Amino acid sequence: MFSGSAFEVSGRRGADGLARRTRLVALALALATLAGVLLALLSGRRDDGDSQARAASSAPVSVAIDARHPGRQVRGRFLGLSFEAAALAQIARYGERGNLVALLRSLGPGVLRFGGVSADTQVAWTDRATPRPPWASRVIDAGDLRRLGRLASRTGWKVLLTVGLLHYDPAAAAREVAAAAAALGHRLVAIEVGNEPDAYAQHGYRPLPWTYPQYNAEVSMYRRAIAKAVHGIRFAGPGVSGSRIFATWGPGEATAQRPSLLTGHHYPLGCHQTPPPSIGRLLSAQTRSLEGQSLERFMSVSRARSIRFRMDELGSVSCGGTHGISDAFASTLWATGYIVQAMAKGLAGVNFEGNPAYCLGYSPVCAGSPERLAAGVLRAQPVWYALLVGRKLVGARP
Repeated sequence: MFSGSAFEVSGRRGADGLARRTRLVALALALATLAGVLLALLSGRRDDGDSQARAASSAPVSVAIDARHPGRQVRGRFLGLSFEAAALAQIARYGERGNLVALLRSLGPGVLRFGGVSADTQVAWTDRATPRPPWASRVIDAGDLRRLGRLASRTGWKVLLTVGLLHYDPAAAAREVAAAAAALGHRLVAIEVGNEPDAYAQHGYRPLPWTYPQYNAEVSMYRRAIAKAVHGIRFAGPGVSGSRIFATWGPGEATAQRPSLLTGHHYPLGCHQTPPPSIGRLLSAQTRSLEGQSLERFMSVSRARSIRFRMDELGSVSCGGTHGISDAFASTLWATGYIVQAMAKGLAGVNFEGNPAYCLGYSPVCAGSPERLAAGVLRAQPVWYALLVGRKLVGARP
């Protein structure tokens, strides 16, 4: 199928080495095939699919694999998904219906993160001691967390849970965390306090100046309240909006809070950018270079403080994604490249953001209709295939 293709494989002989090299070559072939087709599409051709395929097949492709110099081992649970806290109750019900259990099992053990802007602006904890506040459009209760525990148990996945900080209520957060610990047990990876708290003042939710010390004071009160309610809880943070603000907030978080996991978010393209998002920009060498710099900013703090870093919210274009880019197979290539860069940098893992109700954005899985959404019948979207490729590298030293 390829003209002028060359595959070079070097390394030790033996059955194990041969099997590993065979898997790597298969992955390389799959990516090269997809890349060739995509290059034809990006060339501006408007002829039929056969001529596009012929153009792709004539492009020279060279893949070199050096098995003599493996990288650092990719630890388990590297892959993950992130959902809005507003979707927690719905996702939790999929433990007993639909195909999410099978989909998650196909990726091996991973991490489910619940957070997003809705964790701060829409969702509140409720129990006998905590009535639903007037600002909340949705609630989470102990029953939702027990169902989430069953989903985690059936899939072998763990949970990273965000509690809201925007509407300051340490006592309610403590009761929520205690219930989560009871429902999830060892499957509760950590608790995050607030979602992208660096942006609170920008949106008018906190008075200026709003810097890390102000945030740290509030988080410290939350942690004290949680420690009184339940022991042994691990924390993650600061869950900021990007690597530049992380360079300011990350060292403070690592020093003052000593979380078990440092966290942050990444979107290479912004929905309101000028020029607007495009496939060309998403797959450009410039974007890949900038992402390498961004990852290094995150990991420089992680290495200096000896605390693992996880990209716990990640997508191609902000604001839910852009139709024709985020839901196109170009995003498979972008996500595969990003996963490999993150592995090479030594991240603890990545969580791709999703929305099961919206199929025109970046969600790795979604339902095609309200009926399928209710039944939990989800379909794979382009980013899902990048996760499947990534699964082949978990546990290896690529």
